[in-house]
Amino acid sequence: EDDVPFEAWYGLIQDKLEINANYYPTDRDKFLYVKSRLAGYTYRNLIPYLRETHPEQIKTYSSLITHLWR
Repeated sequence: EDDVPFEAWYGLIQDKLEINANYYPTDRDKFLYVKSRLAGYTYRNLIPYLRETHPEQIKTYSSLITHLWR
């Protein structure tokens, strides 16, 4: 399910965002792209943090990446 090490996945994401910077110019664009690339265990565990009712709701690209690095 989650067979790619996080560091490798993160590197690919960073490359994609750099190569296609014109497609992802805003924080929201980056946030939505990264969220769309999540699956399995990682995405299931992130879902509560995406809810508006969560006290530590994740809304930005940087907060999403920070959370994923934990």
